[in-house]
Amino acid sequence: MNETIINVIPGKSCEKPMRNILGMNNSLRIRSKGFKGQKLYLDEKKYFDALNLRHFRHHDAVIENPGFVLIDIHRIFPFFHLDENDERNYFFAQTDDYLSEIANGDTEYEYRLGETIDHSGYGRLIDPPDDVEKWARVCRNIIGHYKNGEMNGLKMNLTRVCVWEEPDVEHLFGNHPDVEKYAEMFCTVYKLLKKDFPDLRIGGPTIAWNMEFADEFMRLCKENGVTPDYMTRDVYRLTPDEVVDAVYENRNLLDKYSFTDSGVVISEFHLRPKTWEWRGEDDYVDFYTSKSAAYSVSSLIRLMDIDWFEVAYFYSWAIGVWGIADMRTKDFTPLPVYYGLLFFQKLATECTERIKSECSDADVTVLSGKTKEGKIRVLISCFDTEDKTIECRIADAKSAKLYCIKSDYNQSDATDGREIIYDNDGFFSIEHTGGCGVYLFEL
Repeated sequence: MNETIINVIPGKSCEKPMRNILGMNNSLRIRSKGFKGQKLYLDEKKYFDALNLRHFRHHDAVIENPGFVLIDIHRIFPFFHLDENDERNYFFAQTDDYLSEIANGDTEYEYRLGETIDHSGYGRLIDPPDDVEKWARVCRNIIGHYKNGEMNGLKMNLTRVCVWEEPDVEHLFGNHPDVEKYAEMFCTVYKLLKKDFPDLRIGGPTIAWNMEFADEFMRLCKENGVTPDYMTRDVYRLTPDEVVDAVYENRNLLDKYSFTDSGVVISEFHLRPKTWEWRGEDDYVDFYTSKSAAYSVSSLIRLMDIDWFEVAYFYSWAIGVWGIADMRTKDFTPLPVYYGLLFFQKLATECTERIKSECSDADVTVLSGKTKEGKIRVLISCFDTEDKTIECRIADAKSAKLYCIKSDYNQSDATDGREIIYDNDGFFSIEHTGGCGVYLFEL
């Protein structure tokens, strides 16, 4: 068995800071708060709050909350021929209820101006508007409702606006992606929102996979004198290396058009599939295992080191295997990926200092930090590696608690952990087997 040596140096700060870059698509589902629904709601809220996420956005929210009218432009302003300046023509109520759960000063919110995906082939609600100017005014009023409390709305910490979702995909843009139409929509709403809300960061185009579409969109933005504050992209890949490569591909495209001050945001990420043509029901098992956890943690640690990278939004709170809970159970049972994200957040949000760590193995990703109380935490992620012994050396350490997400996943390993004593040879030792695993030391 190969040996990996990790040296953690508590007295030396890492040159890269600790940053909370994790976001989530969607939030607590709308549930009955009486009888059994109350217990399910409280269970879900406990797990949700523990992640201490900094960023939220909502896409496909109606899929997680069937029967409710939420978020989408057509759902909030259903009759496009009516007066967009009359509050009575908007249906805000259920979206207000939904977003009120996260409407506090600590939450940075991104409003996605667009529509939920339509797999039917009819494209009833995903058509781009004929009257782009009016559509932009509707969007402006929705943002005003949730940012400034206009039309009896909420006053959220709404810092970002993303225009549409995957306009390069027929399921989301009138069954026929049209880059010129999308660019017209983006530039029109961008200029209006910047006039009324100059502090907003406005981004797009949330590309699924067609980078030629993205390239032409950036050219049209340049032609119209519009600089996206950030470029968004959905990143579904097989390895963390591919996630990082996709982020740099976005950077290169922004730089090509001299948008050097624009950042990069991953609007959705999850372990595979790369395209809708992906098939392979047997591979769904990875979503239930430590592989999804290691993929997410390894990706996030590496993204934290990229200065111009801003946010990575995990795809879903609770849509089947795409979310963080095992929907095969009656209760809210977190999947291994939930605990991977939780482990990452225990450093990203609770450690005030990032400390230096050195690893002898390029296949192992490490993040180390120190809390304000001086407690040290070390997060180790192994994605598809060979079996190995990992020796973690920390000066002056005596004992630690070890939390694990291993190939033979057991929830208690992730929640309860076990005490581990410093070896006589001067290290904590882990036997990593099975390809994918995430390990958290708390000293």
